[in-house]
Amino acid sequence: MQFKTVAAAFFASLVAAQDLSELPDCAEPCFVDNFPISGCASQTDFACICASSAYNSAVTSCVLGACGSADILAALNWATTTCNSVGVPIEL
Repeated sequence: MQFKTVAAAFFASLVAAQDLSELPDCAEPCFVDNFPISGCASQTDFACICASSAYNSAVTSCVLGACGSADILAALNWATTTCNSVGVPIEL
């Protein structure tokens, strides 16, 4: 249960677009396909995307269902770095 809590908190500040090549294959569609849910005007507005609770919920559900533990952690590391880089830190 603690792992799901950490993963959910992490996805609360997620970015949909940037260098997706570092994401596990299972997670990439979750980030990309859910972008419209974010309500953000641009896929390059990372601060908006990181702060979107609707996007966060959709991506969290998708990644938890599509990926194993190691890939979830890799996606967590990617998103932490990405959101921190735009001034929207992930709070765990």
